[in-house]
Amino acid sequence: MWFGPCSTALLDIIIAGAGLVMGNIAEMAYLDLSRLIATRLGSLREFVGVAILRAVGTPSLPNNMKEEPLGDIVTRVLYRLRFLSEQRPFDTISLIYILPLAVVVLREHGIGRTEPDEIEEQVTLALELLAHHADQFTDMNLPRGEILGLLIQCMQNYTQHYKDIKDSLFDVCRSISTNIVPSELSVLLNGALVSQASVRTSVLQAIREYIDLTELDFSEEIWLAAHEDNGDNVELATAIWQENALEALPTDASKIIPYLASKDGQLRRASAKALAACIGDEASDFLETLHGLENQYIEQAKPRLPERDEFGMLKKTNLEDPWEARSGVALAFKAFSTNFTTEELVPFIKFLVSAKALADRSSTVRDQMIESATTIINRHGGKAVEDLINVFESQLDKGDKDSEGSDLLNEAIVVLYGAMGRHLPKGDERVEKVVKRLFETLSTPSESVQYAVAGCLPPLVRASSTHTSDYIQVMLDQLLNSKRYAARRGAAYGLAGVIKGEGVSALREYRVMSTLKSAAENKKDSNHRQGALLAYELLSFILGRTFEPYLIQIVPQLLNGFGDAVADVREACLDTTKVCFSGLSSYGVKKILPTLLDGLEESQWRSKKGACDLLGGMAYLDPQQLALSLPDIIPPLTGVLNDSHKEVRASANRSLQRFGEVISNPEVKSL
Repeated sequence: MWFGPCSTALLDIIIAGAGLVMGNIAEMAYLDLSRLIATRLGSLREFVGVAILRAVGTPSLPNNMKEEPLGDIVTRVLYRLRFLSEQRPFDTISLIYILPLAVVVLREHGIGRTEPDEIEEQVTLALELLAHHADQFTDMNLPRGEILGLLIQCMQNYTQHYKDIKDSLFDVCRSISTNIVPSELSVLLNGALVSQASVRTSVLQAIREYIDLTELDFSEEIWLAAHEDNGDNVELATAIWQENALEALPTDASKIIPYLASKDGQLRRASAKALAACIGDEASDFLETLHGLENQYIEQAKPRLPERDEFGMLKKTNLEDPWEARSGVALAFKAFSTNFTTEELVPFIKFLVSAKALADRSSTVRDQMIESATTIINRHGGKAVEDLINVFESQLDKGDKDSEGSDLLNEAIVVLYGAMGRHLPKGDERVEKVVKRLFETLSTPSESVQYAVAGCLPPLVRASSTHTSDYIQVMLDQLLNSKRYAARRGAAYGLAGVIKGEGVSALREYRVMSTLKSAAENKKDSNHRQGALLAYELLSFILGRTFEPYLIQIVPQLLNGFGDAVADVREACLDTTKVCFSGLSSYGVKKILPTLLDGLEESQWRSKKGACDLLGGMAYLDPQQLALSLPDIIPPLTGVLNDSHKEVRASANRSLQRFGEVISNPEVKSL
């Protein structure tokens, strides 16, 4: 059929600016095509063409065709098209001509409208127009691939219409299932890799329900979906994979590697796991892939410099750091952690050190490289302890201590040193040396490094339990007396790591809680008060539910913290409350909530304000706990909005706003 290619070609050259050369010849030819569409449109036929041409921005129409405001003509035409299609779908030729109007409205989020309600009106009409014709897409003359891509894009852009668009996608997929062509299948499969999990779910459901993939041997999109973060999507993709008898071989790894550089973090994680699953246990393929990834990292780590043409003029080049590609490589290293043997371990760690991957200029890549190396050492380091110690000591003993890169590298190596230390036998004198290095690294102003050190400490503490008292005293001293915030927070991480290694009973045995309580009540030194709150936060974070019995005891200290005169202490109190309450069990809520509700009845305004602030911290409860607790929290908190003291009213208002920020149900949130 000539009509589809002809109308598409005309519209393409008009959008490209043919009017600047040819006048309005192309536009008039496009309007002449409207005579061939359904006669039941009557005089509206030409207006359909005018609306499309004006919507795409052509300047070459006669003035009499521009008199009606753009938004008005688009909305008027859409209403008439929707009404007529509701009575009876249009024929193929008419639909080919009409569809560009719906497409441009949906892609541009409305045409000629600025008010949200008016934009929503156009979008709804365009979506309904597509829905009424979903069964017509059995005809291969229609732009089926374009409409598939548009529906997938609309599910991401117009979440309020998600269900209706999903139904349209399913109907279109059912229509094209008997004669789908590779280009259309490619559009649909790519929809399984978009950033929104719910959209990926819908696309995978449509593929499983209607699309036959048995002619394919391998689909990288389905293989990636089978290794993504969302468990439901993994199940769907795995079912598609098995039902269509698809197979992944090591030779398919090259199709997965480009996805490691994706801008989407979820897709990078999926591609790393999919790549490792593709290689499997084959040693030669693993080594080849590993060396390829190392070379890829080296290439991507090179700084991008301006380029010049043959005349010495600067070329327009993208100088942005391609950190996503290096992030994908780091994630792939971690995914391959089970493939390493002792023979590959030491050369790999040497590569990370020599290529300065552990000190990458991107903090995200740096953290991922450290995490990958730590995972690999935890798995395989026991058989290469001496070799690893030599590598680490050699780097740490180097004289270059001045550059920032060197400092970052040494900090990362200390973390790996700590991970390796778990493989040292109990009582080994080197354990204490490793712990000392880790303690020194805790003052690094990097949350990820401090967290990694806290993760390394428990096995080392268990291997040198005779020194636990000394370790705790060192951490408490730094926590309460250091002048630097980073050092105090690092000490809180360190203290939590030591307690986790020794066991929660150490809190009582070494009088940690009584020391922290005294610090929290120290009226003269705000660093002591802030340090105690930092310790509570990190103890709750690292120890989890095992710290909950102590959490119930510290509620009075949290109440006082919200009323502290020093802003840093109040901020630390809020952070502590967020962490502590986020993991609270139903038992913990039952024990704490009555105390806080009673606090709202206190006569002292400071106590009442503290109770309001702590109730606001309940907003960070686990969603299920929050749902159960809301009826008990919101009414009393709302009642305090009329309190006579302005500070109490402000605190109640802030707390209610916190609940508003975390509640996702739109009906509840609007209240």
